[in-house]
Amino acid sequence: MNGAPLHAPGAPTPRMFQRPEIIAAIIGAVTALAIAIIPAILQDKSKSDQRATAASTTPSVATSSMPSAVGTENPLNINAHTLADRCSDRWLVSALPHQIPAPGNDVDGLGKWAKSANGAAADMQRVTLTIDGKSQTEAWITQIRAVVVGSRSEPSDGTVISIGCGEAVSYRLVEANLDYDPPKMTPRVRLSGDNAEGVNVTPIEYPLKVSATEAESFLVESVVSRFDVHYRIAVDWEIQGRMGTTIVGDSTNDNKPFRVSAGSRATRVCTWNEDGILIATQSSKCALN
Repeated sequence: MNGAPLHAPGAPTPRMFQRPEIIAAIIGAVTALAIAIIPAILQDKSKSDQRATAASTTPSVATSSMPSAVGTENPLNINAHTLADRCSDRWLVSALPHQIPAPGNDVDGLGKWAKSANGAAADMQRVTLTIDGKSQTEAWITQIRAVVVGSRSEPSDGTVISIGCGEAVSYRLVEANLDYDPPKMTPRVRLSGDNAEGVNVTPIEYPLKVSATEAESFLVESVVSRFDVHYRIAVDWEIQGRMGTTIVGDSTNDNKPFRVSAGSRATRVCTWNEDGILIATQSSKCALN
């Protein structure tokens, strides 16, 4: 049997060996099919990879960083309004000194007049914030933030007006530095000796618990040295596993944004005493005629 053929003599040769043109045709067809199919497979895979990459790189948005969703009940009562203090308020207005009336004995200082003249709190603004719950269920305040409305603008080079009087008082606060983007929030305490009696000056620590019978009151002190800024106050909260944010404006001014402007570019400074007499040593370029 050694050297014998694999098929009987005279038998037909198998077709796969006698028709090489068929083999070539089959190979060609398979190649064409692969050329047609493989790019589509690769394209689908590329799209799938792109979708996976996009899903992994798209930042998730925390519920507590956004305003409360539509239909989500706000569990808090929040009252926010500017603290009028004739002895510490400073206002930046675009008016000339001779257009500025002396404050006299107006207990509200220059606030009402300055606002009517489109003035802004200069350098610092204090907002009184009182928060309690709408029910007996405990709610937790997880953060207080200032939220800039629109873009920061250049401050005016107008006139800074103020009244020099009074003494410092003690209070606890959250300082909002609006020169930063986003604003830098820092809990602080202002102390002034005997004035601290009866005043809660415990530093603010989150979370803060509130309910219908438990309220929290403190100040948000907004400071700025470079810009003219409109802003609102955002309160992040959590209650029974739900998280959200309530954003408020000035409750005494139709919930409009608060406004504070740097007085660093002011070319004139006018300071009066409590009787409405100009204090020359604290004033500059403030001729009233």
